Amino acid sequence: PVGISLLLRSYIWRAGVVLTVLWLGQTQGDLVNGVLYGPLRAVQQLRIIPAAFAAAMLPVFSNRVGARQSEFDTAFAKSLKLFFAISLLIGLAFTFLADPLVELLLGESIDLAAAAAVLSLLGWVIVLYFPNWLYGVTLVALGRQRLETVGLFLGAAVGLVVAYLTIPAYQAMGVVYAIFAAEGIFFVVGTGAMWRHFHWRRLLPSLLRIVLAGALTGLVFLLGNLLFLRLQAGGVVPGGTLGAVLEVLVVGLIGLAGFVAALVLLRTFDEDEKESIQAMLQLSRRKK
Repeated sequence: PVGISLLLRSYIWRAGVVLTVLWLGQTQGDLVNGVLYGPLRAVQQLRIIPAAFAAAMLPVFSNRVGARQSEFDTAFAKSLKLFFAISLLIGLAFTFLADPLVELLLGESIDLAAAAAVLSLLGWVIVLYFPNWLYGVTLVALGRQRLETVGLFLGAAVGLVVAYLTIPAYQAMGVVYAIFAAEGIFFVVGTGAMWRHFHWRRLLPSLLRIVLAGALTGLVFLLGNLLFLRLQAGGVVPGGTLGAVLEVLVVGLIGLAGFVAALVLLRTFDEDEKESIQAMLQLSRRKK
């Protein structure tokens, strides 16, 4: 079942993207397509992360379904917290590192400002990717694959309509809006299907701590950007491709360290959850 689910999601997502990109190229020209290409490829490659985690967790969820309901709900809550934390960090990284990333992806032959704007917004669709993959695998474990299929096709249909309406006015951003619409519809369907498994009294405080950690990490990223720009202006750090590589590595590592530190200081994950996260990481490595 999970193989069919992964295949279905992959083909529907790819078909939707291909159709919207073809429509973009036909109406706006290849130059606008070039602005979208780099950011879209970067985000597409990161879809493998939630897919690997979700596939690795299917046996865990299947075993919990056969046991007590509370055990399944606990495993789901732990996974949701981890998925949300990782996706939030990736979204922040795409926002604050959009300029050097598009320079590395596209060189200097494309309007980098437009491509950076696309990437800084498109990167946040990762926050929907992660829970959507989790919803998909938990629905498979519960034997409710039909709801996943409904969400996928409904999201694809809405996304194509949004693309048709927004590409003429917003060009490459129209494709971004279409992807958000498609993933957003599936998110709503998945959340509704899994609603009774949410225990908000325990889960909501943890999610709010993750949001706070993300806000603090955003400040760390911002300070890192400002510091790097000053160093470049003073000639301490080179510009061009080498400067972009250094900015991604240095500011990215600073942001990662800040996010981990914030999660630890806010006590977002307890010891049992840390052990579960470690086990999940080991399972995902084996699947790869």
